[in-house]
Amino acid sequence: MKTTSYSSASPTSARISMILFVVMILMGFGSTSCEYYGRDGRPGKSYLAIDYRQSEPYYIEAGTKYIPEVFYWGEFYRVPAGFYLLYYEGEYYNGRSWVDYAWEVEYEIWENPGEYGSPYGVDGFDGADAYFTIECAPNGPYVYVDEYYKAAKEDGSEGFELVSNTGEEIKIRKTSNEFTLEVTYRSKQPQYTPAR
Repeated sequence: MKTTSYSSASPTSARISMILFVVMILMGFGSTSCEYYGRDGRPGKSYLAIDYRQSEPYYIEAGTKYIPEVFYWGEFYRVPAGFYLLYYEGEYYNGRSWVDYAWEVEYEIWENPGEYGSPYGVDGFDGADAYFTIECAPNGPYVYVDEYYKAAKEDGSEGFELVSNTGEEIKIRKTSNEFTLEVTYRSKQPQYTPAR
């Protein structure tokens, strides 16, 4: 009786050849489908200015260490994105007597993201810088958001919708292309009234 034996060299070399063939095909597909993407744009910077209307507050806490204790009204300071709490109080003359006021303001600062990089090495544009202004006023603050220029609009309520107003607490909202800004401000009893 005669038996047939198979050589172990033949199937192994066939397997190696088949594996090399598959790897070459995959490399061919991979090299044609790989595209070089450009870098993503950097996020824009965010700035905050604090100003006042009608009557300069005699006490203010900006709610962030990035606004120094002694600061310039209307000057923009670099403030990173986040949620902050501002408190201010003052007094004004209403024609008959001095009236004290105090407000607490919850606000958000954001940074505009950069655009994503595109195929073939096209870099994304950097995000626009965002300029926030809070004007402290006896009857409540005015909030401005300007994502392109430092000059704020004349009407502080432009683009804002009133969410709620209970007299003691006012909540407004502004929707941007990528963000929603909600500002809540509350009337408070003054804590640091100067002696008259």
